[in-house]
Amino acid sequence: MRLDKKKQNIIAVIIIVILGLIFHFSYINKQPTNIHAWAQVDRYALAKGFINNNYNLFKPETFVYNHQFPNNWTKPELTTITSVDFPIHDYNVAILMKILNNSSPWVFRLYILLYSFIGLYYLFKLSRLVTNSYYKSIIILLFAATSPVFVYYQSGFLPTIPSLSNAFIGIYFYIKYSRFKINKHFNIAILFLTISALSRTTFVIPLIAVLLVEGLYIVNKRTRIKAKIVPITISITIIISYYFHNQYLRTNFGSIFLNNLLPADNINQFNSIIITIKNIWLFQYLSVYHYIILTIILLIVIYITIKNKSKYSLNRFKLIIIAISLGDSIFFIMMIRQFVSHDYYYIDTFFLPIIFIFTLLLTKIPSVNNKYKYIYWGLIIISIMALVFNTIKSQKERYAEKAENKTTITLQNFKNSDIFLDSLKIPLNAKILVIDVFAPNLPFLLMNRKGYALMSSNKDNIKTALKWDFDYLIIPNKYFTSDKYYKYPQILSEISKIADNGLITIFKLSKKTCLTLSDLLKFNTKKPIYIKEFIGEKHGILTSKNDYSLIFRTTKLPEINAKNNSIIFTSQFYTKTKINDCFIVVDIKVNNKSFYYKYYELKYFISAKNKWQKVEMIFNFPEIKENNYEFSFYLWNKGNNNILIKNSNFKIY
Repeated sequence: MRLDKKKQNIIAVIIIVILGLIFHFSYINKQPTNIHAWAQVDRYALAKGFINNNYNLFKPETFVYNHQFPNNWTKPELTTITSVDFPIHDYNVAILMKILNNSSPWVFRLYILLYSFIGLYYLFKLSRLVTNSYYKSIIILLFAATSPVFVYYQSGFLPTIPSLSNAFIGIYFYIKYSRFKINKHFNIAILFLTISALSRTTFVIPLIAVLLVEGLYIVNKRTRIKAKIVPITISITIIISYYFHNQYLRTNFGSIFLNNLLPADNINQFNSIIITIKNIWLFQYLSVYHYIILTIILLIVIYITIKNKSKYSLNRFKLIIIAISLGDSIFFIMMIRQFVSHDYYYIDTFFLPIIFIFTLLLTKIPSVNNKYKYIYWGLIIISIMALVFNTIKSQKERYAEKAENKTTITLQNFKNSDIFLDSLKIPLNAKILVIDVFAPNLPFLLMNRKGYALMSSNKDNIKTALKWDFDYLIIPNKYFTSDKYYKYPQILSEISKIADNGLITIFKLSKKTCLTLSDLLKFNTKKPIYIKEFIGEKHGILTSKNDYSLIFRTTKLPEINAKNNSIIFTSQFYTKTKINDCFIVVDIKVNNKSFYYKYYELKYFISAKNKWQKVEMIFNFPEIKENNYEFSFYLWNKGNNNILIKNSNFKIY
């Protein structure tokens, strides 16, 4: 049965929408999590930033005052304005949020998803134009629409997908122009390629490719330049103008977005990165089934070419593939270090030429109209099913919640934090300092307030951040039960607690405070399951002759069978000199094998000399299910320090 073009288009749209529903229905309102949540959160923040700045397109902003560039988060700015590639899609999402009176993640995801539908539809139309075959165009559509990395970002927050879609549209109209010589088609092509390049810099490569190919045809006098001067001039002018505006934003306000090149330092590093990319992303760019299909088609084309002794000729589409491939290769070399961690750079670059090469290969495959055609299409249907099911599996793996994932932890900690802050009458314009942050905009998005993100919580950074112009300090409670607290435990003497909801605690700066770790974590309201007090002179004096003190060992602590156990150690220390290499250690062996080993350096808890100083430490260890264990607690004086000790004890909760 032969379908007219209208019915072909309708079927293509139905396929695109059905695949979109299959792949994305379960995730459409999901907050940015897991792979590259950081970058996606920043785009989400841009959209909400436009709502906050009364839709000023040329002063994009997020929620963070201290930017990554150029000062690596260490210097706060006066505003949250940031430089960024032309944020037209984030702006459109902001308008859509305003119309719908809803700023939930599904609004952003749906916008990107619908844009991807348009791009895939024009890929189908482009493929049909090149192959002159409806069925081959459907195969190309399905090949592209089931790429694992493409599908993951197909309903995400990045401008990569809209830019890719605009590139498909632009190249479709350019190839259409090359066939029918209608100047309007060329103008539309340049328009969409320009928008594509503006919103994602890497997509300037397809625009340049089209301009180079058309320039070649003009030089060879196979087309005229007159009608093209105006659209090309406008395109170049707009791109250059926004480039300088973006540089102005970067210079005056800073940026949370990278804009510098990251090539390999040497050939050894280059080779190492290639191996890493292959190991991590090769079967995320395309599935194993994609590679099998691509290989089979390539071998068939080689066989047909050799058998028929086909001659190779160039046309605009082939020249575009060559130009884009060269441009993407140069970009890959100059930005190779980004490809290690950023799978979406593949969509920015090689996805386009690979789909076009696949399209070109299919043009060489003759249609099957004999008695074997049903076997032919049966194999194709089986291949398509494999692609679809593999992509469904990939989506589940990419969206799977991982308890140790830093973004997931942040989402859990700051869930409904806006309601919590509202209940405390903390104004929307209050500036918040958040310690222990991953994906810097994420906590502020959830709080619906701006502030400062402390990205690296070491002693110097915390001391510096406490001098910034903030109104409230928020610390996730897990910060105090993690390895990070010990780097600057003196923070408890500089802040006073306002409130906590069990996940985050709100503080203000205070010179007059005596907050303790037990108070903060509410251990003083609970009954410990075990108490050990160290008494007597033997534990009170530590000299260069003593390697160990506060020694306690036991094989009988039947109470520590909970899933999570906490030890709060409290003591007072006195020293006249700087402490070095002195450790408080918890060591648990199960069946004579190490089960849990944790230590803290005492020097981080002692901030003064010649005075008694109270120290609190927390250790967290998991459930011990075996009966054959040994629990040890001790102070290891590896550095031969001279220290006085008193009032020492630990409590297990």
